[in-house]
Amino acid sequence: MEFRADTTQTWRFGVFEVDARAAEVRRSGIPLKLREQSFRILVFLLEHAGEIVTREELRAVLWPSDTFVDFDHSLNTAVMKLRDTLGDSAEEPIYIETIPKRGYRFIAPVARATDRPKEGDGRLQDSDFAVIQAAKEAASGNISAKETADAEERLPAKIDEIFWAHALRLDEVPAQPAEAANAGGGLAGESRHKLVLWTFAVGLFLVGLAATSWYLLRAPAAVLISDIAPPDKAALVIDPDEGGPPELSSDGTSIVYVAQREGGEQMLWLRALNYAGTHALAGTEGAMLPFWSPDGHSVGFFAAGKMRRIDIASGASQRIAAVQNGRGATWNKDGVILFSPNVSSPLYRVSAAGGSVAQVTSLDASHQEYSHRWPQFLPNGRHFLYFAVCSLPAYEGTYVASLDGGKPKLLVPGSSSAVYASGHLLFVRQGTLMAQPFDAAHLELRGEARPLTSGTTSAEGAWRGIFSASNNGVLAYFPGDVKPDFPINIVNRSGQILKTLPEPGKTPSVSPDGRMVVMAGRGDMKDDLWVYDIARGVATRITISPEEDETVRPANETSAQMQTGYPAGRKGYPVWSPNGKQVAFSWNRNPEFGIYEMAADGTGPVQALLTTARFSDTASSWSRDGRYIAYELDGEESSSPKQSIWALPLFGDRKPVPVVQENFNAIKPQISPNGRWLAYVSDESGKAEVYLTSFPAGKGKWQVSASGGDCPRWRGDGNELFFVDANKRLTATEIETLPGGPKIGAQRPLFDVHPPPGNNGTFYDVMPDGQTFVVESGQLQTTGHITLIVNWPALLTGK
Repeated sequence: MEFRADTTQTWRFGVFEVDARAAEVRRSGIPLKLREQSFRILVFLLEHAGEIVTREELRAVLWPSDTFVDFDHSLNTAVMKLRDTLGDSAEEPIYIETIPKRGYRFIAPVARATDRPKEGDGRLQDSDFAVIQAAKEAASGNISAKETADAEERLPAKIDEIFWAHALRLDEVPAQPAEAANAGGGLAGESRHKLVLWTFAVGLFLVGLAATSWYLLRAPAAVLISDIAPPDKAALVIDPDEGGPPELSSDGTSIVYVAQREGGEQMLWLRALNYAGTHALAGTEGAMLPFWSPDGHSVGFFAAGKMRRIDIASGASQRIAAVQNGRGATWNKDGVILFSPNVSSPLYRVSAAGGSVAQVTSLDASHQEYSHRWPQFLPNGRHFLYFAVCSLPAYEGTYVASLDGGKPKLLVPGSSSAVYASGHLLFVRQGTLMAQPFDAAHLELRGEARPLTSGTTSAEGAWRGIFSASNNGVLAYFPGDVKPDFPINIVNRSGQILKTLPEPGKTPSVSPDGRMVVMAGRGDMKDDLWVYDIARGVATRITISPEEDETVRPANETSAQMQTGYPAGRKGYPVWSPNGKQVAFSWNRNPEFGIYEMAADGTGPVQALLTTARFSDTASSWSRDGRYIAYELDGEESSSPKQSIWALPLFGDRKPVPVVQENFNAIKPQISPNGRWLAYVSDESGKAEVYLTSFPAGKGKWQVSASGGDCPRWRGDGNELFFVDANKRLTATEIETLPGGPKIGAQRPLFDVHPPPGNNGTFYDVMPDGQTFVVESGQLQTTGHITLIVNWPALLTGK
């Protein structure tokens, strides 16, 4: 083998293009930075794709025999940088496979173009149209099996040659040769920027796996259905509360989704639909609710209290804005991002480059609106769709509004948000995905809604259908259950499971005597709180929806409001009173969001402890003397732009007081058993760490965790503090109280934990003796898949 230093070859694989003549690697048309040695290795591997290239052969390519160099180290470094650029890995290679003790092999399908003509100097010939027609016939099944097999051998190279020569995409080819179609030579101008869809045609015969490739070579009315499986040993994180629906790029060539591997963090995974390989986007750990830039070069997402964007080609990530609990975003061609920052807010706008944030919509009090979410820009980039969550069901649904103001217009009533695609609004109604013609220019629905596919999932508590659609007739949806059930286990200090609770739940909280666990429900139980008796093995629902029991109504609620179907709202983050007789919890019950309490046995009325205009107060800890509840407060509801920690006195005038309120986020407060100290999590150092401060004064500060910490919990006697370290291990630290402040002992890792996707740090609690723990396991239970439909509009015509 020898390196062709003067080669004029150009190769394509996946979303990459390698131009040896220009010494350039491009991803989706964007040039990437790659050092010369790594580039030469890539070219040599592509020249011998599918073959084993030995390390000695690569040495001859890179360094002359008389050159002194630490060969092994230099080669390993060059290959590592090459893999980093391609988003590849040695453990699970997509492109470059390591052959132990021998060398490397390029394993991905490769298309090449030899001596590619200059743009615009070719003309489509009659024979070119014949080849394209033959490809269509082969794909449509209108020729015999032998003819199909022959076509699969001879067509790919010829099609490749035609399209490389003319910088052409398949849907721009006329139905038959005509001089008018070729007037002035080959296609030029804008068409040269529309190459992405051609990658489907190449992938058709080289890979034979992507349904979208088949669509581009078939008759226009063909409908193709395929499945996209998650990465090996991983599961899709579909629920909008924890991950989010898969998102197609606007041109339908790529899809991004949230998945989590066993023992790892959830991340964004990217797949080009003309290739079977999928790779994780580094730097998107903890990501939720992805959304695409209009040009398909970047993906936005929510993670760790921020809205961010990542450039697909370079992997560079950028912060756009602070959020608390985002509920969707959309990006227009003018670089404006419209987003919902939390579960009880209107929509805001911000530049895709970051900067100041401005409110766009307003919650309509007459409709009892308490959330605007799931925005989507329409094609003109000024008008947009969004979903309004209301306490009055008659006003709940998808609205259309404008960045320029004006009164929003209700388009589709119902409990699932609508998405615009291919001249239709798509929405889920009773488990069926519906499509209704929509005139985006006049903002009007036309005709009737018609069913597309049954079994389409909708996350009821998030008011979001689990699907997305591109602008060219590609649809992706999830046909399974949205929310997997993560078991709650009782484990010892080694992590050994002693018992599994029979009912799935979340945010478990152990009673002071260690006999009961209160938790928020999952699935059909999601809107209520349940108390589990450990000894008896019985779970009892203790909260009752307002429609069922008038004793839980606020004093100012009228029976007329009751008749409208006043919703229960979600209840969560329960904490026990020191005597174990009461439970405090957060309730997103419009219009009186806030912190409530009720009897732990479910008897008697619900009492409001603190109400606000938005769902922003999260109960976290109740002091043992019964005098205070520590809670988190969203920055929008306080004078600080960051999340802060407050104390709610349960005596006197009950006016909340700040405990930790600075120019950084402070969350997850836990009051020590003696009531003198507060453990909490802060990002003031640039990453999450566990700290102590005095309570309730908030004086002094002592860092507990050494290199990352989250989710603090106290042992019953206050002499030990537990937290989750940066490696997802439950860790113990002894705490000794001294006159000058707490004395903090060494960290002792106990066992690995697997927090559920999207957890907020309340996935475990500690028994009073500190010897056993109640832990919600986020280890993956199911996999599931994404269903892809190409040319879905044809389903509406019956073709």
